[in-house]
Amino acid sequence: MAKTNADVGLDYRYLGEKNDLTMIAYSDASFACHHDLSSQGGYLLVMVNNKVAEVKEGWYNVLDWCSWKLARVARSTLSAESQGASEAADALLFASTFWNLVWSPWLPLDDVATAQLPCSPRLVADAKALCDLLIKEEVQAGTGSDKRTTIEVLVTQDKLKCCGARTSWVSSELQYAHGLTKEAAAQLLADRLRSHRTKLKSDLTFQAAKRKTAGERKKNAEMFAGKKPARAMQAMFAGLLNVVSVVNAF
Repeated sequence: MAKTNADVGLDYRYLGEKNDLTMIAYSDASFACHHDLSSQGGYLLVMVNNKVAEVKEGWYNVLDWCSWKLARVARSTLSAESQGASEAADALLFASTFWNLVWSPWLPLDDVATAQLPCSPRLVADAKALCDLLIKEEVQAGTGSDKRTTIEVLVTQDKLKCCGARTSWVSSELQYAHGLTKEAAAQLLADRLRSHRTKLKSDLTFQAAKRKTAGERKKNAEMFAGKKPARAMQAMFAGLLNVVSVVNAF
């Protein structure tokens, strides 16, 4: 797959003024997908102009990503999603703090304001049950049968509060982190990285992907996905890389 998508790379562009930038963390999990019934978590952290987080098409720069086997065996999809969201929120908190310290290294690490951006970051998930818990002002540790999941949600809430982040729900075909947890969606992630363009389309009606037509799902999934170049284009791309390598050698 790496050879097939050898033209895909990380593209970093000017996104706007510093105070107009924010971050989006896409979080996802695949429940009991391994032979030992363990689950896979994944997140994709990108920086965008704040207008992209407000339903306007624009560029994004990839800051961090991770795909890993969840350390704790999940008892449900919600349990797996909560573990993935916790790691995504942790990455978001670290990145926002690091970004502010790059510009103002004198800021105190024990001050919550050090982790907060001028424009609120977003945590994006496609699990409605998880989003419902994250946006609640108060969650009791005794809620539900899986108390560990509730505690994980409380920790995630605390991390998001520290960096002033909001939680958004998207339909599963719009979840960019799918390619980090599901093998079938890996190619779509590579295609999306070809364009490096997106917009955060949060659906307040909570219309799940299974309730949409196949055409609607396909249209949403391929909205910012670039097709693989033809063999001739791939050969030309490889030739250009060889020329650059030779020039750099001299």
